[in-house]
Amino acid sequence: MSISACPVLACPNLMNSIQIVADRSVTELVLGSALCALACGAALSVWLWIRFNGETGAWPGIEGIILERSVAIERNADGQIYRPVVRYKYELEGKLYQGSCIEWSIADHRNYTGARQRLDKYDPGQRVKVHYDPANPTMSVLQPGPAIFIFPTPVIAVTSIVYVMLIVGPVLFKL
Repeated sequence: MSISACPVLACPNLMNSIQIVADRSVTELVLGSALCALACGAALSVWLWIRFNGETGAWPGIEGIILERSVAIERNADGQIYRPVVRYKYELEGKLYQGSCIEWSIADHRNYTGARQRLDKYDPGQRVKVHYDPANPTMSVLQPGPAIFIFPTPVIAVTSIVYVMLIVGPVLFKL
């Protein structure tokens, strides 16, 4: 009487078990790293927003005078855009300065009317409050607020990609 070996499908192969455990570990590593990267990107977005939001809001204000206003017409890949422009002057510690920035995050307009309406409250000769950077008085704005607007999606995406490349990449290539 001969002893037959168990059928191939009935006997678990030790190598198959090891491969399943390794696959699960890599999946958990990648998922954990991706979640960590998203958290890092979100934290970076919040930090950047806090860092730049209100930067000009802390600038002191001084009285200035509107010199002129106009609508600049420019062309870009999407067509023609209209940008409101105001020129103003202000004096600080006996020195005369000129500025042309309404606010840092001002958007371009797709039509002339929208840009012109933005200028309605700035008449030549009108007295206005000018906010200036105490460290660099040549930098000024009429409406303080965020220095830049940060879209969190690109920050999170770039942070995630860099994180995955630096942390997960070497682990995956060693397997």
